[in-house]
Amino acid sequence: MSISVMRQASDAIVNVLAGGDFDNPLCDLKQAALALRQAIAEAEKREWVGLTEQDVHDAFQFTELIKQLSFDRERPEWCENFAAYLEAKLKEKNDG
Repeated sequence: MSISVMRQASDAIVNVLAGGDFDNPLCDLKQAALALRQAIAEAEKREWVGLTEQDVHDAFQFTELIKQLSFDRERPEWCENFAAYLEAKLKEKNDG
């Protein structure tokens, strides 16, 4: 939810900068400021969840067994698949 609130705030600011609401442009800025404050408060409450050793092991197994790529850190495909798995796991743990 924080990201959507930040997007709303950003949209409100862009609207004002683009000339948006000529009758009361401060209304959009106030809305943006309040939305950003809410997003910051939510972000401060959240605690980052990192990866476990098992998560890293699972990423390695996924790359080796599912994608059938032999371990080689110099091989772009191996690195990209390993990183993509880790990124997806972090998003899963921290966004959902």
